[in-house]
Amino acid sequence: MRFAILVVLSSLTGCISPVELDFSGTYSPKVVVNSVFTPDSVWTVYLHQSIPYTDTVNREEHYILNADVSITDGQGMTERLLHVEDGIYKSFQDLRPVPDTEYTLMIDAPSLIPVQAKSSAPGLTVSLDLIEELQEPDRRSLGLYEATLSLEDQAGSHRYSIKILQVWPECANMRRFDNLPPLDNAGTGLRSTTLESSFPGLYPTPVEAEDASAEPSGTGGGIFAFYFSDRLFEQEVVKINLTFEVDYYEEVAPYFMIVVSNWSQELWDYDISYWQSTGFDYEYFLASPRPVTVTTNVENGLGFFAGITEKTFRSDRQGREWTDEQVNLGKSCDDSN
Repeated sequence: MRFAILVVLSSLTGCISPVELDFSGTYSPKVVVNSVFTPDSVWTVYLHQSIPYTDTVNREEHYILNADVSITDGQGMTERLLHVEDGIYKSFQDLRPVPDTEYTLMIDAPSLIPVQAKSSAPGLTVSLDLIEELQEPDRRSLGLYEATLSLEDQAGSHRYSIKILQVWPECANMRRFDNLPPLDNAGTGLRSTTLESSFPGLYPTPVEAEDASAEPSGTGGGIFAFYFSDRLFEQEVVKINLTFEVDYYEEVAPYFMIVVSNWSQELWDYDISYWQSTGFDYEYFLASPRPVTVTTNVENGLGFFAGITEKTFRSDRQGREWTDEQVNLGKSCDDSN
């Protein structure tokens, strides 16, 4: 028998009480799948086996290294993925998912129950119509910009998200002890900006977006991403306006990355259940203190195999496209010019 001591904090008495929990000494591990696939990336699947939550986690001991992993579209295409390292399996033919095609993942690992899962990456038709500077950022004030997107919704039920990232100097705060200016070779990265919009049906979380009866808790100020479904505009072309603020950086002019995503139902459901299981909502806890089960679409296993399609627009303040090289994106602070 296994046992653990659970410390319970009582808000009524202020005392700490030990609770002894007994667990069965037998446990059958399952295959855990981690795979989010997109049309712009080669097939990649991460595998490891589950362990009891009372055990010490040592990831290296639980990677699945010798599984038979394959993906099929049910129309004659079957791709066998090869193990690369640390439980990572990839397509050796550099194959990528095709939008709106349902794929089946099949995994057979020694001493574990075979598993399979199905999903697709939904098609996405969206364009950036306009980006306009309303207020230039400076040392005293934030910059203010407006963008307009055209989104063409396809047949079926779809769930979307939008976020905007700003290029910023990651190493700007790394100064020498003698207070000299930042390093000349400081790299840049991406950080989220806050959004506002008057477009109806936008929500700050996928949980709220999934509840048709819920009113948006707000689409202005302090929101870093919008989540929404096509309930209000099925098979229509809609214009979505976005207003966003940007910080002023002396080292980097305003550069933006607008990311629009169309989620598969499997990934959307998993994300909602994961958020509910890791976040803490006090009112929800009082109403239902039982643990939230994380959704999985892996038959006989755990985890997820789910598609998502993303469209990324890169724009500077004049609406011109930029490249990683232009903004030094991803460059390490220690790299030389």
